[in-house]
Amino acid sequence: MVLKNKLVYITTIIYTLAIIVLSFIDLQEIPELHTGFDDKIFHCIAYAIFCLLWYLMFEALQMKSSLMLSIALSIVFGGLIEILQSKLSTYRSTEFFDLLANTLGVVLMALVIRLKKSYN
Repeated sequence: MVLKNKLVYITTIIYTLAIIVLSFIDLQEIPELHTGFDDKIFHCIAYAIFCLLWYLMFEALQMKSSLMLSIALSIVFGGLIEILQSKLSTYRSTEFFDLLANTLGVVLMALVIRLKKSYN
């Protein structure tokens, strides 16, 4: 159990740092799905995973309200990143639809977690 918790901690911190780095670098050369809204799909998936990892982290720390904490942290983190992109970068801007996609990913993951918990 201790090894599993360490893996959760390390994975969560590395993923969080990766989101920060990816949010501030110029991503011109990434593969595209050619959907017209590839960026929003990435945001949705990235923040769903972010929410899941923080939920697992809070559970490993045996914190009460792990799901609510992970939802709140994920949405606030996504909002701060969006705001800071326009303040700290010359090639990034705050986009409402990015924040909406982030939030959608968080809510979808929260629903999956909640459904899984209700079946256990």
